[in-house]
Amino acid sequence: MTKRRPVSPDDMRRRAEELFRTSESLIPETTTPEETRHLLHELRVHQIQLEMQNEELRSIQDELDVSQARYFDLYDLAPIGYLTFGEPGLIREANLAAANMFGVARDKLIKQPIKRFLCKDDQDFFYQHRQQAFTSSGPQVAEMLFKRPDGSSFRAHVQATPAAGGEFWIALIDISERKRAEDELLQAKAAAETANIAKSQFLSIMSHEIRTPMNGILGMVQLLRHTKLTPEQREFTEIAMDSGSKLVALLNDILDLAKIEAGAIEMVIADFDLPLMIAETNSILLCQSREKEVRLTSAIDAEVPTVVRGDAGRLRQILTNLVGNAVKFTPQGSITLQIQKESEDALSTTLRFAVSDSGIGIASDKLEHIFEPFTQANGTTTRTYGGSGLGLSICKRLAALMGGAIGVESAEGKGSTFCFTVVVGKPVGELCTQY
Repeated sequence: MTKRRPVSPDDMRRRAEELFRTSESLIPETTTPEETRHLLHELRVHQIQLEMQNEELRSIQDELDVSQARYFDLYDLAPIGYLTFGEPGLIREANLAAANMFGVARDKLIKQPIKRFLCKDDQDFFYQHRQQAFTSSGPQVAEMLFKRPDGSSFRAHVQATPAAGGEFWIALIDISERKRAEDELLQAKAAAETANIAKSQFLSIMSHEIRTPMNGILGMVQLLRHTKLTPEQREFTEIAMDSGSKLVALLNDILDLAKIEAGAIEMVIADFDLPLMIAETNSILLCQSREKEVRLTSAIDAEVPTVVRGDAGRLRQILTNLVGNAVKFTPQGSITLQIQKESEDALSTTLRFAVSDSGIGIASDKLEHIFEPFTQANGTTTRTYGGSGLGLSICKRLAALMGGAIGVESAEGKGSTFCFTVVVGKPVGELCTQY
């Protein structure tokens, strides 16, 4: 676009003198000398006004030139590529960043159709993208694959913005490195998941293979207990039985954890009597609590349904683990199991279970890690109380599989309260009566 600069005072004066000489009608012959002097005075004042206006216009033009130069500097030095297009889709303007992205000199982009630099699969998409920008009268964002004259390509984040006169411009950000990093991250994630599945399968196989001969050993020890033994032999037999039982429990935990991580855990859904299951679970742990003189009680709110539909075995596993831990870590005092109804709809009920004890408690800095596999509250817990640190991790995952979650509130030396929720269905018989 050509720039039209203001006329200088000298040029304006020369043009005025030429016009004065060639025009006889500028000053009529009947004009008196006084009128002529007045007219010349007015012309001089007007000339000064024009010169002042001309100087102001020149100053404005200089400011515009500086502003335009600053704009083009920012345009050229911007890290984002900018392309301006006309109606036919030809490139009218391009900045240095765009030229660098395409690997060519800037003049090699001007007047070139954009489809020359687009991969075939994205050519139609580009024009649809442009049409959407004009239709919506606002910026449109997409990702496209561009090709360079040397045969290489790059993926870019594209923002198309409509402009006046049928023009539009696009901003390009090269995201090839980001896409490459995302692909590498996905590959690493897939490899990690594959390795994790392989680890889980290995743990599952090994725990199963070890458990089979271990059950045989326990069976022989059980038979040995019923033979005639000396007091010392009987003590050794009891130690072997206790150690073997703990090893089998550890193998069962590892097997469950491996199945959960591999997504192969089996959920057996059936109607069951909830209060009866709670009573059976408590009876198993009642002997342990009595040996420690710890009182174990349970309470079920009246709103809790008696018959529910779910996996009674997995629910019993969570309760056995939590109540068993409470018995283990409570030297004296009491343990309470509370069951409440949290919510209900036409097909299911959410139950809340809370196991509270007056035991040793858990330090606040250990609470966020306590549900991680192979984690104990502190380093002395395993030596003093035993255990592998798998139980709570399994409980957390089982609760999630049953549509709930688990949490804990505790203070060191003041006891703990473990709460978890599960979603159980309405019994089949009850559903049938509704319809």
